[in-house]
Formats: sequence, C-alpha cells, structure tokens
Amino acid sequence: MKLTPYAAYIGLALRLPQLTTAVPNITVEALGTSCTAYPGYGAGAAGPFLTVADSTGQAVDGVGLDAHLFFDNHLGWGFVTAPAAVVMPASAPSTNISFHCANSTLQAQVNMTTEGGGEPVWQDLVISGDPNLLGGLGFAFPEGRCASIPVEPYWHFVDGEQQPGVFLGAKGSTT
Repeated sequence: MKLTPYAAYIGLALRLPQLTTAVPNITVEALGTSCTAYPGYGAGAAGPFLTVADSTGQAVDGVGLDAHLFFDNHLGWGFVTAPAAVVMPASAPSTNISFHCANSTLQAQVNMTTEGGGEPVWQDLVISGDPNLLGGLGFAFPEGRCASIPVEPYWHFVDGEQQPGVFLGAKGSTT
C-alpha cells in the first residue's frame, strides 16, 4: 500500500499469498512493536497516513483502502479492504481511511454507525485468526467470533535487497 503524504509506502500482503510465492528468495524482518516503523513518527506516535494497495499484481493496485462494516447485535466490526477485493456485501465503505500508530498499535479511523453519520473513531487493527478469513485485516471483532492477532510491521528483502516501505503481518509472516 502506498502511504501519503511524503510518498511513504506500506505493504498489505496479508490476503495475497500469491505475492510472496511469485517472488524468489523473499525474507521478512520484524521491526518490533513500537510506532517508529510507520510514516510520520514523532512524540511516540506515527501518522496519520493514507494507504493504497500496491504491488499485489491485481486490479486493486493504486486503489485506496476502505473499511467495510458488519453489525452483530448492533455492534460494529469490520475489515480493511481494497474495494475491488470485497466479496461480501456490507455497508457503504468509507473513502481512503486514515491510519495511525499509537501506544504501539496500528489503528484505522472508521465510522462505526449504521447510518454513517457519526464521528469516525480510531479502532485497533488486528489480523483475523479465523482460517476461513485468510488472515484478513480487521477491527472490533465480536468476542468469540475469531482470534485477534496483533498486527506487526516488517521489512521485505528480495534476493537480499530491501524493498521500499513497511509491510504488515503477524507471527513472522506477511502472507
């Protein structure tokens, strides 16, 4: 994903396993849990920044990321997606949601109301532990629905050469 402003980059390879399998000799390096890896770091936090799908090799490259909400007993939860990648219908997506990192946690600013008229709030981002959800990047999963795995920043190296940007993953993997 491309980040703006300042032409910073962040990669979202979580739902695209074909990205790393098509690239020879790719290795990842964990950047730790602090916010220093993200764009605009200062005073213990980073951002806000926008994200764009990048380097997926699919039609979503260059598309800003959105939040798609679902409701379970009037409690909102959802996923961060590139619009063309959405398979399940949900509420209308927000446009180019903002990200930031605070207290060592990556967050997205999303509107959590059914009507879309409320104020956006910062939601902690996690990776879905449900094997049916392919490691989807999401927020506010209902308790018991699936495990929430903390998001971690990584660098990618291809044949020993560092790739631009920060890539998201968990437990030593970005796929």
